[in-house]
Amino acid sequence: MPVPGRLTPTAVEHHSMHVLHLMAEYRWTGPVEAVVNMVVALRARGIRVDLACAAKPGSLVERAVLRGVNPKIYAGLNRRQLMVSAVRSVREMADYIRDQKIDIVHTHLPHDHILGGLAARRSQQGDRIVRVIRTNHKAVSLHVSPVSRWVWKHLTDGYLGFDPSSAQIDAASFALAKDQIAVVSPAVDSGRFDPRKKYRNIRNNLGWSDSHLVVGGIIARLQRHRRFEVLFEALAQACAEVPELRFLVIGAGTHTTAVARQPIDRLGLNGRVMLTGARQADYVDHLAGLDFSVFLVPGSDGTCRAVREMMAMGRPVITARRGILNHLVPHGRCGLVIDDTPKNLAEAIVLLATDHENRRQLGEQARRHAEQTFNLARQVDAVIDLYNRLLAD
Repeated sequence: MPVPGRLTPTAVEHHSMHVLHLMAEYRWTGPVEAVVNMVVALRARGIRVDLACAAKPGSLVERAVLRGVNPKIYAGLNRRQLMVSAVRSVREMADYIRDQKIDIVHTHLPHDHILGGLAARRSQQGDRIVRVIRTNHKAVSLHVSPVSRWVWKHLTDGYLGFDPSSAQIDAASFALAKDQIAVVSPAVDSGRFDPRKKYRNIRNNLGWSDSHLVVGGIIARLQRHRRFEVLFEALAQACAEVPELRFLVIGAGTHTTAVARQPIDRLGLNGRVMLTGARQADYVDHLAGLDFSVFLVPGSDGTCRAVREMMAMGRPVITARRGILNHLVPHGRCGLVIDDTPKNLAEAIVLLATDHENRRQLGEQARRHAEQTFNLARQVDAVIDLYNRLLAD
């Protein structure tokens, strides 16, 4: 089985191609933002691109429209709708694909993968073939079952992934040839997360205005599986050694008391660790207020958007040796990759908190790495190359 690798963009771009992206979602999530950014970037290259999403009130449509993307709505793309809605949406999408002469249906989640694949095959007439691509946003190997094998064999022509290791497993699981696959680093908006810009000083609002304080942070939903128990145990050890250390937990969750408030009280971290909740308008200000960050477990966005944003902001990241995190953060160059025991994590936090020069150098290298690697233009090149190869086949 061929090993998928990074692809060199072809010089030819099919400006006449028409692509439909499907997203079985109505909320504004990390993967949704990545897809909308991709749609906008592909349009800037002269490619006709449409986006379709689920029919339910949510932030996806509103925020996509602000970026110049007006999604089509299909009730069946809401995973919680009855089967009759899904069947109706397959018919409607097939008509749209046929009428608009869509060349590629690019799917992103299991539900839209099945519906989009069925619609694409239903739309085909004569010798005209509509190609179907699936993106693996989880950055872990996809679930394998008789149903998924059938979907990949009969309804799928291409694969886009962000993690080389999981892409290799998926290629073997679903018998994908090398020319069906593109693997590219996920992108980040380096202009939005730019350490050279002036941001509002959130430390003053928190009462942490002393210049000698070192502030770390984590951007993650407060969920039981995100290993907050390891983080707080490590912070208790690190704060005992570094009195000037402070830490922000940026994110919300349904288990805030059990996951965060109770451990903070029990470990005597009140005043040292602060819960900010989820941030919207001042999200970037909060990231700019950190000196370093910690990330232990990928969340619903398997490509770990918060890690890439912190690196773009020029801050070093401490990550666990887990999944795509190994691939995102070069150890010793842009941050520290550890086996995340409380002891190991405490030592890494103390190292960054006490060595200002090392922290500065790691942050500068993280910024350069983000600009060069998490680059939307490079991602678009790889996607266009995949489109071209599938259409030429």
